Amino acid sequence: MDDFKNLICTVRQSLPRTKLVISSILPRPTNSQANRTIYNVNNHLFSLEEQHVEILDNTLDFLYGDQPNLSLFADHVHTNVAGAKVLSHNIISCVNNLFQFSNCTSETESNFQSVRSTRSPSSMALSHLSIKAVKAV
Repeated sequence: MDDFKNLICTVRQSLPRTKLVISSILPRPTNSQANRTIYNVNNHLFSLEEQHVEILDNTLDFLYGDQPNLSLFADHVHTNVAGAKVLSHNIISCVNNLFQFSNCTSETESNFQSVRSTRSPSSMALSHLSIKAVKAV
């Protein structure tokens, strides 16, 4: 987590108007231990929101009930095409909301067909720990 805090601090010093979005780690269709670790890391990520960083929580979209939705993964780590569509839709929506774009569509978004899983309050944490720095408009 220190690496994330350092990266945020560096970006804030160099580009103070930059908006940061961190995508959480996706739950994995592997074993419960891996998902407990993912859950813990993602909970730490949410604490970074206090530093004016947007956290993109993809967890519920990649669960079926309280288990990873196997139909969204090509293997036990990587998303398949359907999973990539869900993730790209979430990223597009986040950026649109971040910049308050309205009536903004893209080919990816218009082709998106909901494959969202059943929502569960006992869900884990999120996506694939990537940081997106988006320059302020």
